[in-house]
Amino acid sequence: MKTFIYIASILLCGPLAAQQTAPAKADAQFFMGILLDKIITIGTLKACPAKDNPLQYYYLPNKLRIATDETTGQPKFSFIKYVTNKRSDAESAEIKEGEGGGWVHVLMGLSVSDEDISAAASELAGKVPGAKLVGPVIYRSGTVSLITKSAATNDKIRILGTEKAPVLDGDFIAVGFPLNATDATILWETMKGPNPDVSLNFNMTIAGLNSPIGAKMEVNWDIVNQHRIMNLALDMPVVKAEISDMVTDLRQNGTIKVTTVGNKPLDAALITKIENMVVDLCFSKSLDSSRLGRSSSNYLISPGKDGQSRRDRELARESIEDGKERTRLGEDLTTAKTEQTAAKAADKTASEKADATQTANIKLQKEKLNKEVETATKALATAKEKHAAAVTKQAAAKDSTEKAAAKKELAEANAGLEKAQKTKDNAEKASSNFEDKTQAESLTKTKKDADATGKEVDKAAKKIAGLEEDKKDLNGISLADFSVEAVYHRAKVKRSGQFVLDLNHYDPVTIDEPFGGNIGRINCRGCLLEVNTASSLYTQRELVTYLDGGALADFDKYINYVTVKMRKKHQAGELTYDEVRIDRKNFNTKGNAFKMMYGWGNGDNDRRNWLDYDYQTTWNFFGGYTIYQDWKPSNENVIGVSPPFNRSEIRLMADKEMLKAASVRAVFVKIYYKLGDTEYVKRATISPASDILQQQVEIIHPKEDLTYSFETEWVLNDNTNIKSGKTTSTSDLLFVDVLPKTN
Repeated sequence: MKTFIYIASILLCGPLAAQQTAPAKADAQFFMGILLDKIITIGTLKACPAKDNPLQYYYLPNKLRIATDETTGQPKFSFIKYVTNKRSDAESAEIKEGEGGGWVHVLMGLSVSDEDISAAASELAGKVPGAKLVGPVIYRSGTVSLITKSAATNDKIRILGTEKAPVLDGDFIAVGFPLNATDATILWETMKGPNPDVSLNFNMTIAGLNSPIGAKMEVNWDIVNQHRIMNLALDMPVVKAEISDMVTDLRQNGTIKVTTVGNKPLDAALITKIENMVVDLCFSKSLDSSRLGRSSSNYLISPGKDGQSRRDRELARESIEDGKERTRLGEDLTTAKTEQTAAKAADKTASEKADATQTANIKLQKEKLNKEVETATKALATAKEKHAAAVTKQAAAKDSTEKAAAKKELAEANAGLEKAQKTKDNAEKASSNFEDKTQAESLTKTKKDADATGKEVDKAAKKIAGLEEDKKDLNGISLADFSVEAVYHRAKVKRSGQFVLDLNHYDPVTIDEPFGGNIGRINCRGCLLEVNTASSLYTQRELVTYLDGGALADFDKYINYVTVKMRKKHQAGELTYDEVRIDRKNFNTKGNAFKMMYGWGNGDNDRRNWLDYDYQTTWNFFGGYTIYQDWKPSNENVIGVSPPFNRSEIRLMADKEMLKAASVRAVFVKIYYKLGDTEYVKRATISPASDILQQQVEIIHPKEDLTYSFETEWVLNDNTNIKSGKTTSTSDLLFVDVLPKTN
């Protein structure tokens, strides 16, 4: 359990006023009474002494900790990778990927362990007798960046986002990082590995004091204000490295003049102090997270007053400062590679020559040993034959004399066999030993040759590796690295005239303290999620209704309107209704595409059933006749409707001469047709005297059933008439010039 007593004097008052606790947001007047030029490293921490008590040290909280749930122990970290499906329009190419991104949310803070504090306190007591570690430094402000580097980023640092950081030890805050689709994919693939290369990097600002120095500084502000960095900083950020370059320029041309007691040369500490004072007097640090991290590309590529972007200026500056060094490295690298090639060639020649000689000697000796083994093998075979003959002879002996002779011969055969076997074994052993000895000598010689001729190769290789590393270092940090630096704008207060500052007193100063840590593997399955934003709750379905093409030409000739109703019954029982009306007016404006819609209802967990719905069509025809069709089930997203009746034309024709011969003055035709139970009638007249010998009558009838009735009346010249009576027909052509026979 960490327990510290905060000394009131550590926080300055007056112009450098600060509160007893860190301000809720960055306070430009917040300074601690600590000596920042006396920072020391103790254990894994850094610490600096108090101004009023040099034996009281305050450590810099530089340890990252991700908060965990008190109940489950799971890290309070979440990463959601999401995608939103996107449709292409009719004139666009197929969209193969949806739009997406990611969101990282983490509750994190600064937390130095009791073990680290205890170890640092022990080391402090050894370095500074009587010194004690009394508490943590309170940062004035800071930012934290989510950073990754993997094969997906070509091993270059990629900043995924930047937010404001906590300023107190033990202070936890929630930070969120929105990611685009590319960054989300890179982070996801990195997080899946056993050792994800993902870090939270801090860039904190400490406000404190510098110790008095026996020196004074003179500055001509009128000339300082004319420096290119001062002009650039008016409308775009600059980084600390550029300010350091500016201070170097101004010291070299005498604009900034530093005089030390006894004219001692400027040391690194004094130069750093001068740079920090120029920063505090001329610039204001940007702590707005919108200017850092992912948004840093805006100021990196935005043109300044000189027309150059931040990136162009950085590359131009590197080109001027490092051009000669790059040329020298290139020449040296070429020379080193040439030397390496020559050394390899010499090494190869020497090795081949030695190998050829050694191979010839080995071959001769091996042939000799092989011959000895061959001779011994033949002698052993002969001895085995003699031994077999002696055994046979002994078995065939009948009397004592033959048995004694056979026994003696067998003993001699055994001795001969043993000797032959021993000779063969020795020959084979000599051959085997020669191979082992030759291999060992060959390895020794190879090593000796490598040591002799390979030294130049190794030397050339090391030289090339060193030059390649120098070249890599000279390439500088990537543009992504700039976004983690603090950025500076020119201060609103413009100074002028000659300025003299006595440095022999405590000066307020701010310094940057960068640190960070890998977040490690997140062992939490529910912390990493892939989500499609097409949630069921937000899902809706559009049903497009269109009029069948066969009815398009006749729509305005016999149809007043058609109404299509949709009924969706959700799984919980609730109903959704929608309807569209198609008439002659909106048909032309809607382009024959009339839409209805229903959404996701309570209990709609069966995706397949969710597609099912019913629809009903109502037709209204000329004359006021209306047909209500039955409800029909469907699961298609398109509803094509066609009228239940067709329109047909009945043509009436007559021959003038035939009518004249029959003394017909006029012909009246009635055509009867039914819609449902209602009968309709249309009339037409044929007049030979007026040469009206053809007529057309339009009727409406059920599809595939052109059945109608007609009745013809002929009026004769004497005003009498003849009627045909009502007749049924399915023909679309009627000849009315033939009169029925009369009795």
